[in-house]
Amino acid sequence: MAQHFASARVTGCDFHDASIAAARKAAASAGVADRVTFEVAAATEAPGPAHDLVVFVDSLHDLGDPVGALARARELLAPGGAVLLVEPRGADRVEENFTPIGRMFYAVSTMFCTPTAVSQGGTALGTLAGPRALSETARAAGFTTVRPVPVEAPFNLVLELRP
Repeated sequence: MAQHFASARVTGCDFHDASIAAARKAAASAGVADRVTFEVAAATEAPGPAHDLVVFVDSLHDLGDPVGALARARELLAPGGAVLLVEPRGADRVEENFTPIGRMFYAVSTMFCTPTAVSQGGTALGTLAGPRALSETARAAGFTTVRPVPVEAPFNLVLELRP
């Protein structure tokens, strides 16, 4: 983001310290370390003052407290700000996910995503959440506007969330 938006100030967080170390190294290599910071923190404790945009990319389903993470994101929004939620494109009904990509998503989620969320001691969003489950999670976190973003993303569902 910092490479594409020269005036952006970007803050990233992850509870995995090795990922934060790798992100800091990548930011330095990309020449954006002066505008990018990374903090070791759970999403429910994300740092910072008000943000115009909070982004979750293929991560909400990995979190032990997805409602808490979105609630914290809502607290961090500046007036007029939004959350951009990018998640694997899943259908609301399990049988609608019996496609080659759906099967791959289920396999990855079963082996990594759901165990990662459960290991955090919270409530996992579950394997391949569809638009209904994601919308319900966002509303439980206090968002009143949940709308799909019309983008060409065959493997991802992209939602805009606003308080």
